[in-house]
Amino acid sequence: SSSSSSSSSSPSAATSAPLLGPAASGDLDAVRSAVESLRSTGASDSEVRSFADATDGDGNGAVHGAAFAGSLDVLTYLVEGCGADPSVGNGLGCTPLWLAAGYGQEDALRYLVRLARDGTG
Repeated sequence: SSSSSSSSSSPSAATSAPLLGPAASGDLDAVRSAVESLRSTGASDSEVRSFADATDGDGNGAVHGAAFAGSLDVLTYLVEGCGADPSVGNGLGCTPLWLAAGYGQEDALRYLVRLARDGTG
């Protein structure tokens, strides 16, 4: 069951950034379920934040996936519910805001611009 949809040659990409796939698919239920599962083990807020900020071999994390997909509900949950960093650049230096702008995801872009303006992004 190998996936050919991954552009990364790293076999650990799926496990190093477990929220990236569901976030890029706009699957809030899967993202929330994974986070709640971690929280149920007694994980601290900083552990949840690290989980949400985890990146693949290309430096893409769940916030990048959600911004790319224009999934505002997932993006909001990651930032406000998990403490994920909305301003982190990937391996190419692309931030979630850049991705949202580049792919015409207006709702995600407006949200990220507001965070940046408020100093929280």
